[in-house]
Amino acid sequence: DCELPDTLRRYKYVDFRAEAEAAFTELVTACDPGRARSGPVHPHPRRRRKVVAGTTRDRPQSLAALEGRLPAHSDIVSTLAFSADGALLASGSFDKSVRVWNTKTWGLVFRFANPCGAVTAVWFSPDAKRLVASSKDSYIYIWNLQTGVLERKLRGHTSFVNGVLMAPDGQRIISWSGGGENAVMVWDSAVEDASVTVSRHSSGVRSLAISSDGTRGLSGFGNGTLRYFDTKKWAGLGMMEGHTSAINSVQITRDCRFAFTASDDSTTKIWDLRTGRCVGTLEGHTGWVTAIALTP
Repeated sequence: DCELPDTLRRYKYVDFRAEAEAAFTELVTACDPGRARSGPVHPHPRRRRKVVAGTTRDRPQSLAALEGRLPAHSDIVSTLAFSADGALLASGSFDKSVRVWNTKTWGLVFRFANPCGAVTAVWFSPDAKRLVASSKDSYIYIWNLQTGVLERKLRGHTSFVNGVLMAPDGQRIISWSGGGENAVMVWDSAVEDASVTVSRHSSGVRSLAISSDGTRGLSGFGNGTLRYFDTKKWAGLGMMEGHTSAINSVQITRDCRFAFTASDDSTTKIWDLRTGRCVGTLEGHTGWVTAIALTP
């Protein structure tokens, strides 16, 4: 079980199948005491309005409206990413292709069919001039988004690559793998095939995140453990345990104080990175939790 500070003990389990808007607001405030409150925090959820069948006036409003469908891929869409300015959206698929879309017109800007295996992750450079992707063919691909040309094809992994990202400085590319190799590799984006294997593990590396200042990293493994590390020397700062199955997604908050993890054990957990302890478990999913995202 997680060891909780008193301020978060009542939030150990939050079931989002129930009406829990107020509880979640209080949870966010407790995790970030310096955050300005936009209004009073209600101690109890508001009562649910009655909905009368056949009327539109009392029907709950939809949170989002479908603007359209993109005729993108012929197989599973495995990954999506927005550029930092929100002007571009990239999609990767098991059909071995990557597509880039203009988010204002939703017109197709580029279609890249270079990978020889399923695409597992896509990531924009901070200036949105390049796009990097990982594939189950064990390669990393870098495209120039000003010319639409494949700039580089990085070879170094010996097994399928589970994911890739570009560090906030735009100079380093970090990739991670499974399939027995179970490695994290760092590439110099300006030098051909200049890679360093910074860590190897006994379990497949399923997910990885870098802090907003680029100094810390967190990796999630197939055995349910987490590794917190320094990105200058790539030295481990500690291991964290709490999940009972593979960790599919990790995110670090902008202030580098907390991390969120999503797992095959159907839970999302909140971690205090200063102590390495789990400070909350969010329940509600009945199957694998495959991804998590945080608002800015």
